[in-house]
Amino acid sequence: MKKLYQKIVDSKYFTVGAALASVCIAACWFYFVKKYSVNLLFSDAWDFHRVFIWDYTLLKQFHFQFGPHRMGIGLVITGWLNALSGWNSNWISIVIAFLIFLSFLVYLFVKYRLFRNINFFDVVIPVIVLSFTQYEVLNITPFLSYSGVPAILVSLICLTLFVKSRLLRNILLLFLNLNLVWSAFGFFMGLVTIMLFASETIIDFTCGRKKSGFIGFVSFLIAVFTLVLFFKGYKTDYASVHILILWSKPWQYLQYISHSYAGFFGFKHIGMLPFVFGFMVFSVVVFVLIKSLIGIYSRTNQDEKQVLMSKMSFILVAYSLLFVVNLAFGRLRLGFEFAGSSRYMVYLVPSIIGVYFYLNSLSLPKKSLLIPVFFIFIIFMQLSSVKSVKDMEAWYAMKSNWKYNYLKYEDADKADSVCHFRVHPNNASIQDVLDYLKKHELNLYHTADKQDNFPGKN
Repeated sequence: MKKLYQKIVDSKYFTVGAALASVCIAACWFYFVKKYSVNLLFSDAWDFHRVFIWDYTLLKQFHFQFGPHRMGIGLVITGWLNALSGWNSNWISIVIAFLIFLSFLVYLFVKYRLFRNINFFDVVIPVIVLSFTQYEVLNITPFLSYSGVPAILVSLICLTLFVKSRLLRNILLLFLNLNLVWSAFGFFMGLVTIMLFASETIIDFTCGRKKSGFIGFVSFLIAVFTLVLFFKGYKTDYASVHILILWSKPWQYLQYISHSYAGFFGFKHIGMLPFVFGFMVFSVVVFVLIKSLIGIYSRTNQDEKQVLMSKMSFILVAYSLLFVVNLAFGRLRLGFEFAGSSRYMVYLVPSIIGVYFYLNSLSLPKKSLLIPVFFIFIIFMQLSSVKSVKDMEAWYAMKSNWKYNYLKYEDADKADSVCHFRVHPNNASIQDVLDYLKKHELNLYHTADKQDNFPGKN
């Protein structure tokens, strides 16, 4: 097995084949995102777009709280794109797809910097990162702050770990961390960054590296202050953490987490098989987290590359785990069927990448067995998730149909009735936004867009 693995890794033909496959994956990624995007605000987008009607300053846009999230740089970029496109939702979808695509390139480069090779098995990186199980953040409710921005920022945090200067590296980390904390569930990177700086500070002072320890301690304080600043003016009304179940049925949180990971691999139903499968994935992720912590704190580990690898895996895995645990506490009351929701998958990607990086750090006998198994596992399971493209097509038809009928009747309730589909739970609450769009010929009222013919129209 070891010889076969090494032969595949060293083969230029296999590597070129993987490169061509990656190009095809990327081409499909952009093709389907563009094909199934509809220039129509949907769900939460109707509500947070009021920020642009209210003409908030850039700072107020950045600090704006929508639900439990801050909107951050993603909302600012959305404002710029709206100004250029006439509030064209398709632009947002394409930019999100592009940012996630960039995160794939960053992860690929990070893998090269860590292990000094790109080989056939690395095709799992685009398969993981460009998975259509994330379709909801691409084509249903494209939301930069929630998806594209956190995705690229997390990958860039990995990249900054290669900076030799501790001072410059920490400055870059703090900058990226600030933007992540203000980008929806990117908030959890704030906790990871604090843990990272704390561990580095302890190790530096223990080893007598006072200068590095001082830089780490100051960085730790700034990271803590970043979280404190996040909560300035924060409204807790939106918090939906329900801990009562913990005392009566604590195992349900584990079930929810397991079903979340199962959802990433295409399991959309609830049952024993998805639970067992998701639990296995979750267990591997937790194992990698533990091994990463051991690698960071081990006094016997003097290999700088191995320590860097441990920090990389820790950041990626801890970030996803913090998210999915929070998801279980916040959403369990809605039922297990929401655990594998497409909107959450973008936050699980880093942990799967972290597992792949960890496998590459193992000795040749171990990785020659585990990486091919991981490869087959990822490819096979993601093939089953291709059905997400059908879901994208279905949503495209429903949204296009509603848009056509609304422009025909200019009555949201009538469009709902004709299409048996709603773009917002409360039509009365979005009438002011619809009126604004009509007055300024934006979004679905944009002149060029109104001339489109929509499939499934009545």
